[in-house]
Amino acid sequence: MNSNAIAIYWGNIIITWSSVSIFFGVLAFLTMTLAFWRNRRKRSAALGCFFPLAIVLAFILSRLFHWYFNMEQYSASFGASAFSTISTAFTRLNIGSYCLPGVILGIWLAAGITSILGFVPSSGFLLDFAAPGTCLLVAFIRLSALFNGSCIGKRPVTIPILQRFPFCIAVTDSAGNVSYRMAVFFLEFVLMFLAFFLVLRFFYLNRTVRMYYPCKSSGNVWRNFLIYYSAIEIVMDSLRTDSPLMHFTFLTKLNAYSAFISFAQVTAMAFLLYVFLYYLICSIRSDGFSWKHLVCIVLLLLSLAGVGFFGEYSIQRYGREISGYIIMVLSLVVIGAMCGLLYRSCAPEPDYYD
Repeated sequence: MNSNAIAIYWGNIIITWSSVSIFFGVLAFLTMTLAFWRNRRKRSAALGCFFPLAIVLAFILSRLFHWYFNMEQYSASFGASAFSTISTAFTRLNIGSYCLPGVILGIWLAAGITSILGFVPSSGFLLDFAAPGTCLLVAFIRLSALFNGSCIGKRPVTIPILQRFPFCIAVTDSAGNVSYRMAVFFLEFVLMFLAFFLVLRFFYLNRTVRMYYPCKSSGNVWRNFLIYYSAIEIVMDSLRTDSPLMHFTFLTKLNAYSAFISFAQVTAMAFLLYVFLYYLICSIRSDGFSWKHLVCIVLLLLSLAGVGFFGEYSIQRYGREISGYIIMVLSLVVIGAMCGLLYRSCAPEPDYYD
C-alpha cells in the first residue's frame, strides 16, 4: 500500500489528499440529507443525533473491517501482534484504506439507534432521506483511492490508448518496472455518481407511495440504494487487486473455505438478498403466493449461480473474464429487475401521500 499523498503539512498536522476527498464525500452526505430533510420541516434534533453517530460508526466499522482483513498493512514489523496493529489503524490514517460495507452498516446502525431513541418513527424513514447522499459519500470514498494506490485492476492493460487516466494509472514495482492498471476506483466513482441520480429520481417519485400491508411505506428509497450499491460493488470488487478477502486471523479454521472470498462481495450479495426477500415476503403476504413468485425464486437461484459460479468463480479459477463478467452483470441486472418488480407488486396504485 502506497502512502497517501500529503495535501497539507503544518507542524505536526498532516492532511492527505485522500482525507480531503473523503471530507468532500462526508460534506456531500450531510448537505444532501439536510437539504431533503429541511424541505419537509422535520425535527432537526433527529439529524443532530443521526449525523454524529453515522460518521463515527461508519468510520469505526469501515476501518475495523479493513484492518481485520489486511493486518499486514498496519504492521510496523513482521513481529507485531494482531492486537498491537489496531491502534495504528485508528491513529495513522495515512496507512491502509476503508472497507465500504462498514460505511453502509454504520449509517444503517446509526439510523436504527436514532429511531430507538424516538427521534424518528422508523429507521427506514430516516434512511430514505440519507440514501442519495450516501451514494455521493461512497463515490468520494472510492475517488480517494487515487491518492493511496488502492482499488486498481488486477491485470496490466496493454492497449496504448487506454494507458492513461481516467482509464488506467501507472504502477511501478520494486524493480522499477512500470505497468498500467485499470483505475477501478474511478470507474466505481462514476457509477456511484450515476446511481445518485437514479436514487434521487426514485426518492422524488416513490418515497411517499402507499404500500400494501405488510410492506412499509418507509425504507424503500434506502432499499433502492442498496440494489445499485450492491450490484456495482460486486463487479468492481472482482476487478480490483486488493479485495478485502475473508482471511480470518482468530478463526483460522475458516480460512480453508473463505480465504478466497471477498468480504465486500459477500456483504453486497447479502444486501441484495435482503431487498429481494423483503419484497418477496411482502408481496406474498399482501396478495398470496402465485406462479409469479415461483418464477422470481427460480430466477434468483439461477442469477446467484450466474454471479457466483459462472461469474466470479470462473473468472478467478479459469480466467474466463469476458464471459464471466458478462454473465455476472446480466445476473445482477436480473436480480435488480426482480426486486423492482416485487416492489411494484406491493404498490400497484400511484397513490401518494406525505
